[in-house]
Amino acid sequence: MSTAVAKPMTVDDFLKAEAAAAEGVHLELIDGEIVERQMTTRSPQHALAVTRIGQALANWLDDQPALEGAVYSGDVRCCLRRDNDSVVGIDVGYWQGPQFAAPPNDPPLIESPPLIAVEVLSPSDTHETVTDKTRLYLDSGVAQVWIADPDFVTVTIHRRNRHPQFYHADEFLTAAPELPGFSVRVELLFSGKKAVHGT
Repeated sequence: MSTAVAKPMTVDDFLKAEAAAAEGVHLELIDGEIVERQMTTRSPQHALAVTRIGQALANWLDDQPALEGAVYSGDVRCCLRRDNDSVVGIDVGYWQGPQFAAPPNDPPLIESPPLIAVEVLSPSDTHETVTDKTRLYLDSGVAQVWIADPDFVTVTIHRRNRHPQFYHADEFLTAAPELPGFSVRVELLFSGKKAVHGT
């Protein structure tokens, strides 16, 4: 007797399920399977870090006349890949290319992995979920995954087949070769001080 195997969900299936989900429930699509997470209110530290990191990346991009692209933040919805469909929310991301300059409407998600993906840690994050998401990003073609920790004021950059790079509060974070010329003092990514870019 054969056993029916559940068909992986597509992005279109996911969007329908998301529209029907109960309020306060956050859905992601990981390798064709829906993962349900309870939405939590973000702390001021988390929200500030998302804002400041997005600002630093946007400032850098504005200073690059030869590059086109966009920085999106606030748990922006992104389809990382179409084989084993995966849709996640990204705290901050930089997408390179003119096709990303205008926000997409139909479907309402970015259908490509970012060049840079940033996850800002919150108290509800576990080591397992952060590790799994980092691997998913890298396996989907993200060049750099930044894990930003507001409690310890640190950023760790992960790349495929390379050791992670760790930056603490008084160091300057650089992101070559993907972000040529980018440099920002780490503590400024987590504080309300001015001069985020190049200080």
